[in-house]
Amino acid sequence: MKKIILMLGIFIIGLSSFAQINDIKKKSNQNNSNNNSNNRNSEHSSGDPGDPCLSACAASMIEIAVDVFAQVIYKYNQQLLENSNDPYIISLEIMPHFGYGIHFSENQQDVYKYYDFLPRIRGNYGAFSTEFRLDYLFEINDSVAFNSFRVFNWQFGFNIIPSESFRLTLGQGVMYEIENRTGFHESFLAADIALKDKLFIISPEGRIAFDYTNNQIAYLETSIRGSYNFLKFKHLNGYVCAGLAYRDYYQSHAVIIPYGGLNFIIY
Repeated sequence: MKKIILMLGIFIIGLSSFAQINDIKKKSNQNNSNNNSNNRNSEHSSGDPGDPCLSACAASMIEIAVDVFAQVIYKYNQQLLENSNDPYIISLEIMPHFGYGIHFSENQQDVYKYYDFLPRIRGNYGAFSTEFRLDYLFEINDSVAFNSFRVFNWQFGFNIIPSESFRLTLGQGVMYEIENRTGFHESFLAADIALKDKLFIISPEGRIAFDYTNNQIAYLETSIRGSYNFLKFKHLNGYVCAGLAYRDYYQSHAVIIPYGGLNFIIY
């Protein structure tokens, strides 16, 4: 338990309608323009070099912290691989998910609707995991054949697994807006709570992407998903999933998305 608390502490310290889709794109374009303007201004500004002694001390402290962190997580990963009874400790998860989004206008009288294509793939190896996700949101509108907003997410995660019925994942990665070719640092927090020998799995998740240049939240998502094991073989399990997600784009465009799909786990 002390090792888990230490790893968690080090990790947290290390984290320093037609018009509606167009509205998200407009916010993204404005944010991208602000980024370019701020970058140009920073190129012409002169910074304070700071105290060289203080910089050297800070670099030494960071080097020591990284070394300690690497040793702790290496030992923890080896312990999990050797002693864990979780069959999914080394696994590949393939998750084709689909959603139906709803956005309410400011006067709460108009409702705008979206489809959401949300495939995910995740690899797990003991204390480590990595996940790729494509978020393809497009509008249901008769006047526009295909108006969409596409986002690609990648995270590298650290898994804390105190028992085979519980997994906590802390992740860091990138959110990339395909239309504007703009990337943001993204943090990820998720849990898998297994019930009745993994017959049911409850998975709350949260992710936040921050724009440090403009000092604002570019994307915020919270969700919860329930999964039921309907397919079981020696090295393959299949789950049917249903969930609910809340998203906020640039702190101005909130979308509620009920979604469902499948989760195939190869282990």
